[in-house]
Amino acid sequence: LSLPFPPLAAPVLSIRWTGPGEALLSWAPVTGATAYTIFAGESPSGPWLPLESVSGTTHGVAVPDESLRFFVVSATQ
Repeated sequence: LSLPFPPLAAPVLSIRWTGPGEALLSWAPVTGATAYTIFAGESPSGPWLPLESVSGTTHGVAVPDESLRFFVVSATQ
């Protein structure tokens, strides 16, 4: 008998501007997570495009000048 993993908690995302066109995304680790997928979109309701999967809890992103970007992070097992 194989049972699915329970859903993981959603990471709480923090964004800090580090320079022109550059931001640092960071979040607290989620218990049970082995990786995090970062998504970006041009609207707070999506659609969301996957940017990258990372194992750590920080990641630098480029944000084109004069553009509005929204980010979401999802924890995975």
